[in-house]
Amino acid sequence: MADENVRRNAIGPWTALAAFLLLWMALFAIGPLIRDVFSPLVATRTPEQIVAFRMATGLPLSWVGLAGTFGLLRLRGQRAADIGWRKPVAIWGWLAAFVVTAFYLWGSFRTPICRGLCFIDPKMWLTDWSGFRLTTSIATGLTAGFCEEMGFRGFVMTQARDGRAPLPVQILLSGLLFGLAHLGVAGLSGTFNPAVAVSVVASTTVFGMVFAIVYALGRRSLTHVILAHGVFAFVTEPWMLIWGLNQTMHLPR
Repeated sequence: MADENVRRNAIGPWTALAAFLLLWMALFAIGPLIRDVFSPLVATRTPEQIVAFRMATGLPLSWVGLAGTFGLLRLRGQRAADIGWRKPVAIWGWLAAFVVTAFYLWGSFRTPICRGLCFIDPKMWLTDWSGFRLTTSIATGLTAGFCEEMGFRGFVMTQARDGRAPLPVQILLSGLLFGLAHLGVAGLSGTFNPAVAVSVVASTTVFGMVFAIVYALGRRSLTHVILAHGVFAFVTEPWMLIWGLNQTMHLPR
């Protein structure tokens, strides 16, 4: 029994969080190296080609990060169910997920009052059913839903809770780590742009904190946040990345 307890609690919650952060930092560093290897072999002249290349070399790393997260869970003596997988969702969680997703989607479509901040052309969204659109939408929706929510909501908030952090700290930590994980968007054009980096980290930190609240309202179930985040990414991609690419190309460096 003693050996089993040692095996089940090989690392503490804060050690697990530190390892999680190091894992994603390593993946963040590996991404450019992979792109440097394959970029001479791939045409990246149009925004669509650039986005497709970045996704092909970046999304698989998110799944590697999810696999590493499961490894850390095992070291903690925990399973996916312990972070909310297939856990029943409270009604307030479903309501919050619907409202938040609807709000973010509403703010994504171009309207007369958009002032250049919206990135989806309604006509294009209804008519473009190309392989590029469908592939990027499905791939990003699945990756954002499963990898990011299981990692940055389920894993991070569970470990912070186990480390006796109060709920507001759990929410802040979830959002901040989520924001930092999107720092690479500032280099979509191939050159890192500090101005874009600040904007990306700030906006995705807020997004992550909002979804952390939704996760908590659903009694720490992953079901509704995976679905909500996946739907948002499916609807908004690839246009959000193309818009972000255009921002990095036109802002001063």
